[in-house]
Amino acid sequence: MTWYTRLATLALAVVLAPAGTGAARAEIRYNVTNLGTLYDPGTPARTWAEDLNDNHDVVGGCQKLGPPAGDLQAVLYRGGSLTSLGDLGGDDYEATAVNLGGTVTGWGEDAVGDDTTFLWNAPGPMVDIGDPDYETTGEGINDHGAVVASYGPHAGLWKEGTWYDLGVLSGGLQSDAKDINNGGLIVGWSHDPTLSLRAALFPGPGDPVVNLGTLPGGSQSWANAVNDDALTVGYSEVLLPGFAVTTGHAFLYDADADPPMKDLGALAAGLCASGARDINEAGVIVGSSDTAPLGDPAAEEHAVVWTGGVIEDLNDLIDPSLDILLVEAMAINEAGSIVCNGYDEVGQERAFLLIVPEPATLALLALGAAGLMAHRRR
Repeated sequence: MTWYTRLATLALAVVLAPAGTGAARAEIRYNVTNLGTLYDPGTPARTWAEDLNDNHDVVGGCQKLGPPAGDLQAVLYRGGSLTSLGDLGGDDYEATAVNLGGTVTGWGEDAVGDDTTFLWNAPGPMVDIGDPDYETTGEGINDHGAVVASYGPHAGLWKEGTWYDLGVLSGGLQSDAKDINNGGLIVGWSHDPTLSLRAALFPGPGDPVVNLGTLPGGSQSWANAVNDDALTVGYSEVLLPGFAVTTGHAFLYDADADPPMKDLGALAAGLCASGARDINEAGVIVGSSDTAPLGDPAAEEHAVVWTGGVIEDLNDLIDPSLDILLVEAMAINEAGSIVCNGYDEVGQERAFLLIVPEPATLALLALGAAGLMAHRRR
């Protein structure tokens, strides 16, 4: 079957399929945009994404490859263009989160080489909001502009110009905050008394840190994201039945469930690792999974999505003729758009934006492909 015949068949299947049936579903669920680099096409460089908002702003980093390698640059993809967010007089920078209003946070080096947290609003410049007494690295931001970060050895919160130490689990040494929802709930990780990493909830300054535990048999876990319903996702070790060693799986934590931490599984059975990076308000989760168990030479890390608890490989939901590999899904917005890191058709590290086509787009795709088929038959 030629590519245009296959395309028409898939698109027409979506347009003509009876409502409420799953008998004819398109294999191509997302349109894909390669976000490119800051440099000319012939210049070796890598780009990666960290976050995505509902306006399809994407933030992350870009680096010119060597020899010699260039500095890391914090970048924003907006309106079809990738731009640098500037610097604070140091060398390396990365944008880690963007809120609905387009405010960006991240981390970088100040003029004396210390790590600090920045804010950026269009048209710039980058603003240093770090604490002079501690190195900080911005990790997350909510729609009210509150920022969470590592703050010296502990998780930290920056709110309305003031930094707060969020503490650590009793007996632990270090902690880190990764995300904050619009209600001010913060998640990340903390050492427990054995110095194992535990997924942690930080209710707020002065409140005790909450240990979210692990999946059965695990000793390490951490949380990466929390939505406004307080549903939390991350990674935990787990001891699967019949195995003597642990593997790592993505989890969903719901305080109202029994048990509260749910194993989301992986693309394959056995010692096959996975991890969750983000969750939207509809409860759709993204992350990554190995495609085969530990020790299988065919195993690769692939970007995945969990919908209603069912895992799917995002590489199976895009046009295979693109010849790209989606390795890890980093963020998902309320429209279901996803930003992934992976490799382009020549093996370069790139960030990719996956957008669900509008029904009208699919209809035009079907008509266009069908017309091309008719033309080819003449």
